[in-house]
Amino acid sequence: MATLFQDKTLLNSDWKEVNANDALKDKVVAILFAASWCRPSVDFIKVLAGLYGELRQRFAPLEIVFVSSDKTKQDMEEFYLGCHGNWLALDHDDPFGDFLRQQYNITAIPKLIVIKASGDVISQKGRKDIQEKGTTCFRVWAAGANVADWEKIALRERSRSAISSKSQDENNETETVATE
Repeated sequence: MATLFQDKTLLNSDWKEVNANDALKDKVVAILFAASWCRPSVDFIKVLAGLYGELRQRFAPLEIVFVSSDKTKQDMEEFYLGCHGNWLALDHDDPFGDFLRQQYNITAIPKLIVIKASGDVISQKGRKDIQEKGTTCFRVWAAGANVADWEKIALRERSRSAISSKSQDENNETETVATE
């Protein structure tokens, strides 16, 4: 990711630190502003998790970064680990969260901002995009983020995955025959 998350550290779904540059490289990035105490946040995260999972199965280059508005780090961690998708999060105590809230004028949650690597906005209304268009909204986001060739890359990745899976199945069959 070029500039906005340059040299930042994020947390993955195992609560381990990851380098944002590596994790967000060549991806459409959606910043999710939400909190556990906000019922609309909880409801939207269920929808978002389904969409994210479906797009990731298609090898779509999408990454979500959760920025918590929870009151405590513990509340954020329980919320994140309890019902979020397999996406990334900014640490609760990282002051970069306040910068992002100001940068994107976040006055209400939940809010999903879709951005380019530079931090320029592709969509201020990611939540509405998803609710109205489902997974097809990703095509517009990908074009806006200049990752329009993602479908060719995804097809190649699916082929690799299928070959790898077939090879693994053949190895398992060989092991079964050898042990009989």
